[in-house]
Amino acid sequence: MSPFPVSMRTPLPAIDTALVPNNRSYAGTTSCGCESITEDTKHVIRGKKLSQLIQKDESRLRLNMWELVRMMSKDESNKKLADVLSKNLS
Repeated sequence: MSPFPVSMRTPLPAIDTALVPNNRSYAGTTSCGCESITEDTKHVIRGKKLSQLIQKDESRLRLNMWELVRMMSKDESNKKLADVLSKNLS
Protein backbone atom coordinates (compact mmCIF):
# COMPACT_ATOMS: atom_id res chain seq x y z
CA MET A 1 0.00 0.00 0.00
CA SER A 2 1.36 3.42 -0.99
CA PRO A 3 1.73 6.06 1.74
CA PHE A 4 0.54 8.72 -0.72
CA PRO A 5 -3.14 9.52 -1.30
CA VAL A 6 -4.72 8.33 -4.55
CA SER A 7 -4.69 11.86 -6.01
CA MET A 8 -0.88 12.02 -5.68
CA ARG A 9 -0.28 8.67 -7.42
CA THR A 10 -0.76 10.02 -10.92
CA PRO A 11 2.03 9.11 -13.31
CA LEU A 12 4.51 11.73 -14.46
CA PRO A 13 3.97 13.17 -17.95
CA ALA A 14 6.02 11.80 -20.83
CA ILE A 15 9.09 13.82 -21.80
CA ASP A 16 7.65 14.90 -25.16
CA THR A 17 4.53 16.35 -23.51
CA ALA A 18 6.52 17.99 -20.72
CA LEU A 19 8.59 20.00 -23.19
CA VAL A 20 5.66 21.52 -25.08
CA PRO A 21 6.21 25.30 -25.39
CA ASN A 22 2.63 26.01 -24.25
CA ASN A 23 3.37 24.42 -20.90
CA ARG A 24 3.44 27.02 -18.11
CA SER A 25 6.92 26.00 -16.95
CA TYR A 26 8.30 26.64 -20.46
CA ALA A 27 6.41 29.84 -21.19
CA GLY A 28 9.65 31.63 -22.07
CA THR A 29 10.72 29.26 -24.83
CA THR A 30 11.58 30.62 -28.24
CA SER A 31 11.03 29.11 -31.64
CA CYS A 32 14.38 27.29 -31.43
CA GLY A 33 13.30 25.55 -28.25
CA CYS A 34 15.73 27.54 -26.10
CA GLU A 35 14.46 28.67 -22.73
CA SER A 36 14.76 32.35 -21.87
CA ILE A 37 15.77 33.03 -18.30
CA THR A 38 14.43 35.93 -16.28
CA GLU A 39 16.16 36.94 -13.08
CA ASP A 40 15.06 39.04 -10.19
CA THR A 41 16.58 42.55 -10.24
CA LYS A 42 18.44 41.95 -6.97
CA HIS A 43 20.12 38.90 -8.54
CA VAL A 44 21.12 40.90 -11.62
CA ILE A 45 22.64 43.64 -9.43
CA ARG A 46 24.47 41.05 -7.31
CA GLY A 47 25.77 39.35 -10.46
CA LYS A 48 27.11 42.63 -11.81
CA LYS A 49 28.82 43.39 -8.50
CA LEU A 50 30.42 39.95 -8.44
CA SER A 51 31.56 40.39 -12.04
CA GLN A 52 33.20 43.71 -11.15
CA LEU A 53 34.85 42.09 -8.13
CA ILE A 54 36.28 39.32 -10.31
CA GLN A 55 37.55 41.87 -12.85
CA LYS A 56 39.23 43.85 -10.07
CA ASP A 57 40.88 40.70 -8.69
CA GLU A 58 42.07 39.67 -12.15
CA SER A 59 43.54 43.13 -12.71
CA ARG A 60 45.38 42.98 -9.39
CA LEU A 61 46.70 39.50 -10.23
CA ARG A 62 47.97 40.65 -13.64
CA LEU A 63 49.73 43.67 -12.12
CA ASN A 64 51.44 41.41 -9.58
CA MET A 65 52.44 38.96 -12.31
CA TRP A 66 53.98 41.78 -14.38
CA GLU A 67 55.90 42.92 -11.31
CA LEU A 68 57.16 39.35 -10.92
CA VAL A 69 58.25 39.33 -14.58
CA ARG A 70 60.18 42.57 -14.04
CA MET A 71 61.92 41.14 -10.99
CA MET A 72 62.76 37.88 -12.77
CA SER A 73 64.10 39.72 -15.81
CA LYS A 74 66.80 41.35 -13.70
CA ASP A 75 68.37 37.98 -12.93
CA GLU A 76 70.11 36.26 -15.85
CA SER A 77 69.24 32.77 -14.65
CA ASN A 78 65.51 33.59 -14.62
CA LYS A 79 65.39 35.65 -17.81
CA LYS A 80 64.18 32.75 -19.98
CA LEU A 81 61.42 31.94 -17.52
CA ALA A 82 60.40 35.61 -17.37
CA ASP A 83 60.12 35.70 -21.16
CA VAL A 84 57.84 32.66 -21.14
CA LEU A 85 55.73 34.18 -18.37
CA SER A 86 55.40 37.53 -20.14
CA LYS A 87 54.41 35.75 -23.37
CA ASN A 88 51.65 33.89 -21.51
CA LEU A 89 50.40 37.08 -19.85
CA SER A 90 50.02 38.93 -23.16
